Amino acid sequence: MKNQIQTRTSRMKRVIATVAAVALLGVSGTSLAFADETEDLPTTPELINVALSDSELAPEIEVSYVPGWNSVTALNDGKLVEKDHGGVWGTYGNSRAQHYAQYTWETPVVISSSTVWFWNDEPEPANVRVPGSWNLQYWDDVAEEFVDIEGEYPIAEGTGAIRGPNEIAFDPIETTKLRFNLNSQPNNSSWYAVAASEWEVEGYFNIAEPEPENPNEPIEWETVAVRVLPGQAPALPDKIWGVPQNGPLSYYSVDWDVPADANTWTGTHTIKGSSTEFGTPLMAQVHVVSALDSAVDYVEYSATITTPGVAPICPLTVLAAYEDGSAASNLPVTWQTPAAASYAQVEQFGDITGTVTGAAETAICTFFVVDPEEGTNLPPIVSVELDSSPDGTGWYLTAPSFTVVAEALSGDLATIEYSIDAGETWLPYTEATTIAAEGEVTVSARATDDAGRSTVAEETIRVDTKAPVTGIKHTVDAKQGTAQFTLTATDAEPGSGLRRVLFSYGTSADPTDLGNNEMWATYEEPFSVSLRDVPVFVHIHSQDAAGNQEITQTIELELLDEGPTEPTDPPVEPTDPPVEPTDPPVEPTDPPVEPTDPPVEPTDPPVEPTDPPVEPTDPPVEPTDPPVEPTDPPVEPTDPPVEPTDPPVEPTDPPVEPTDPPVEPTDPPVEPTDPSDKDADLAETGANVTVALLAAVGLLGLGLIARRVRRA
Repeated sequence: MKNQIQTRTSRMKRVIATVAAVALLGVSGTSLAFADETEDLPTTPELINVALSDSELAPEIEVSYVPGWNSVTALNDGKLVEKDHGGVWGTYGNSRAQHYAQYTWETPVVISSSTVWFWNDEPEPANVRVPGSWNLQYWDDVAEEFVDIEGEYPIAEGTGAIRGPNEIAFDPIETTKLRFNLNSQPNNSSWYAVAASEWEVEGYFNIAEPEPENPNEPIEWETVAVRVLPGQAPALPDKIWGVPQNGPLSYYSVDWDVPADANTWTGTHTIKGSSTEFGTPLMAQVHVVSALDSAVDYVEYSATITTPGVAPICPLTVLAAYEDGSAASNLPVTWQTPAAASYAQVEQFGDITGTVTGAAETAICTFFVVDPEEGTNLPPIVSVELDSSPDGTGWYLTAPSFTVVAEALSGDLATIEYSIDAGETWLPYTEATTIAAEGEVTVSARATDDAGRSTVAEETIRVDTKAPVTGIKHTVDAKQGTAQFTLTATDAEPGSGLRRVLFSYGTSADPTDLGNNEMWATYEEPFSVSLRDVPVFVHIHSQDAAGNQEITQTIELELLDEGPTEPTDPPVEPTDPPVEPTDPPVEPTDPPVEPTDPPVEPTDPPVEPTDPPVEPTDPPVEPTDPPVEPTDPPVEPTDPPVEPTDPPVEPTDPPVEPTDPPVEPTDPPVEPTDPSDKDADLAETGANVTVALLAAVGLLGLGLIARRVRRA
């Protein structure tokens, strides 16, 4: 394979060197060795009978009249006859003063003489006689009429049936029609018939010089090679580069004839193709390899041609040879920009270096500056130059710009136009233009000169500047402690199409933190993520075939609830009406109040709080054992309330039982007696004891009531 590539390179350099050498010779004024050999110079074309019927360019014949026994084709069959009436053109049966015969050529002729042989009834004169006179007329294409050819028109004398030759010479005339007029001799009140056996016209066919070879047709084409795995059908490029004789390098559409069984191949095979525009036969090599990870052995040189002041255009990809013996021509390359001075003049050449994707070796593109082919009927040259190269996927991820370069080879440029819809709409080109369209875009450039000659160049590129968008739907199952994710991604059209959807999850909110997150995985079906007692983050983004990646979306999941409350048996029923919060709220006691066993049952009706509330005693009143039962009816508090004695009255043992009915106070109350009266003192003492006992009983009752109120 290496020898094949080297052979190809040598051929390419020889072709370019030849073109450059020819151009340089023209510039320097050096003559070729045979230029002085005048015998080889073009001369006046050989004069022939341009009317002869056996020529591929023979004229059509038109006559004023011919009887059935004569023939019009006798005029240019190259034969002279005497007795055979079928070998002449005659007019017997249609007497008139003038008859004519006419030659009409599709290809213009340049004529300078004509010869005719007349026929008559001699030696026994009858109804067919030689004309009294004759003349020629040529067709003027500009005036669109027949014009007389001036000169002496002889009529040969004699006694035979054939009278001639009768020749007239004149200055060369270019025409497509020649008319031969015969003026009949009078025959009393009528006219004799006329006839001719042969009519020759001497000159040459003015065959237009073929258009020169299209200077836009490449003289060198890209060597196409691809590498595929077993079972894969080869994917060949829709366009390949070519270098025209005047440059610049451009890309041209190709039609490939890929066999149906190409996916079953092994080894190396060749696929035939042809240029869509020029029909040039082309070929591509297909290498079936066991793996695509073989290292690049070396990168092939590239070469291109340009004209003065036109920036050299190098290919978008280069040909590389691999260590496994295969080759591929689709390695993207980014070239440096050469200085304008390096291609400003004829005879200049230089190297442009480039960085190759997938190879360590530097690529080199050699350019040659040649003088455009000279000519008087050559169309302009035009090319489309892009400001950047596509991504490694073959797609532009940012909108590129293009520049149109055009040059007239004959005359002057009249218009330069461009189209970004494959020639549907043409716009005037004035400056570098950004391609806003997406998808596969064909950029066309058209240059037209002042004579109406035009050339069209095209570049088809693929543009996708928009990343796909992922729709995320997730549900959380708190009972199972999982979250379920369903993803739906879309890629804007026209575009490269969705490639894949990726997801990762873990405890880090940073999508790039693979230490705390799982490795990125390709989404194929809904997936679940376990909840944890720490935050869990799910990261999601999509990628398209061009290489665009969506900005990562991150979903934070709720924490796992590890301690759900067990339900009570029976469950706590809500109160009716619901308990309203107190204002101010009840502060918890320190230490907290422990529930009683058994719990205190609410009273019916409930105990209403006093106003002002009963303040607890200090120290608090201890309950009696057994507890004091409330009186029926309850003891009503006195007004004013009974003040406790100091010291307090101690209860008797056994306690004093209240009387039934209770002792009613006297009205008015008993007044104390004089302390000197013993009887009075004794009575007063008894009364006081009785009152004190009653007061104690009342206080105990009030204390019990207050305690119950507090508990309630």
